[in-house]
Amino acid sequence: MLFAVLRQQRNPKLTRIALETGMRLSEILRLTRSQVDLHRSLVRLFDT
Repeated sequence: MLFAVLRQQRNPKLTRIALETGMRLSEILRLTRSQVDLHRSLVRLFDT
């Protein structure tokens, strides 16, 4: 049910990253393309 709600949101991928990783909004917003691997569903955090 939660993922059904996420699909209806404006940016469901951003919300899903936050929920699945526990990342803070500031951490998500500072991500660069080099830190995100969409093919492997991987995010690398260098500073937390």
